[in-house]
Amino acid sequence: MILRREPVEAIVLDLDDTLYPERQYQSSGFRAVAVEMERLSICDRIIGEQLLLETQLQFGRDNVIDRVIRRLGAGSTQVPFLVNVYRDHDPSGLEFYPDVCDVLVKLRPKYRLGVVTDGWLSAQQKKAAVLSLHEFVDEIVFSDEFGRGHWKPSATPFRACMSALDARPECCVFVGDNPTRDVMGSIAAGMDAVLIRRDGGWFSQAECVVDVPIIGSLTELPPILEV
Repeated sequence: MILRREPVEAIVLDLDDTLYPERQYQSSGFRAVAVEMERLSICDRIIGEQLLLETQLQFGRDNVIDRVIRRLGAGSTQVPFLVNVYRDHDPSGLEFYPDVCDVLVKLRPKYRLGVVTDGWLSAQQKKAAVLSLHEFVDEIVFSDEFGRGHWKPSATPFRACMSALDARPECCVFVGDNPTRDVMGSIAAGMDAVLIRRDGGWFSQAECVVDVPIIGSLTELPPILEV
C-alpha cells in the first residue's frame, strides 16, 4: 500500500524495461549497424551483429560500437556514423511485456495515464510509434525535448507530464525500473513511486535507497493504488 494524502488520479510510467524489454530495441539497432559495417567493408553483417551482442553482454550497454570497431581494428572515424545509424534506425521486433496491454486498458477508465521517457528524441518517438503507445496512454513526454540536462532524474519531464494530465503531484504515481532516474526523480517532483523489476532488465539488480513498493509485473499495480 502507498500511504497517500489523496486518491490517485494519474499514473505515469517509464518506457524502456518498464513497458517493453529494451534489449529488443538494442538488438534491432545492432542489426542495422551490422548492415552498415558490411557495406563499409568492416566485417560481414552476421559477424558484426554477433560481436555487438557479445560485447554488450560482456561489458554492458555503454560504448558497444566503439569497443567492436576497436576490436576489429577499423578506423575510429566510423564510430560516430555507426552510432547515428543505431539511434536513427527504424526499430523492428518491439513488443510490450505480456502484462502491459491488459493492465493499461483496465486502468485507463479510472486513471489518467502518461509516459515519461529518456533517450534521444527520434529514437524514443520511433519506439512509441512502433508500439502504438498513444493508443494506451493519454500523454507521452519525451524528456529530450527539454534538452539532455532535463533527462530524468530532473523533475522537468515529470512536471510536464503532470501538467499535461492536469494532475496534482500528490495524486500521481510513477512506475519505473530505474531506482535513481525513475524513483528518485519522480519523488523529487512530488509524486509517489513504484519500482518495477523486470527479469533481464538493465536495472533489475540495482539498489534502491528509498522504501517504495516493488513489483515484478504491472498486474501487481492495481492493489497498490487503492487508498
